[in-house]
Amino acid sequence: MLFNTYIGRVEKYTNEKITYNQKRREGDYAVIEALVTGGQPGAIPIDYYLRLEDGNWKVYDVVIEGMGLVTNYRDQFNSILSRSSFDDLLRQLKNKIAQS
Repeated sequence: MLFNTYIGRVEKYTNEKITYNQKRREGDYAVIEALVTGGQPGAIPIDYYLRLEDGNWKVYDVVIEGMGLVTNYRDQFNSILSRSSFDDLLRQLKNKIAQS
């Protein structure tokens, strides 16, 4: 679901340039900092959070302008669970995935 959401947003960009500024690595975790320029006024910072799994780096979160996709979803899940059941959350997720 995160992949589909993120890819849909990225595909809207056409003439922008991505510059990779820094790399931080601690064991099996790393952060790649990027800057998107050329589209909207000002640069857009993007941080990719990766984990080394079976010899391959895999993105587990993307933070765009300070807002993490995983954090955003976690907040939405907490909101749903505070007023509904886990089964309802699961049903909503399945519906969302089916629509994308």
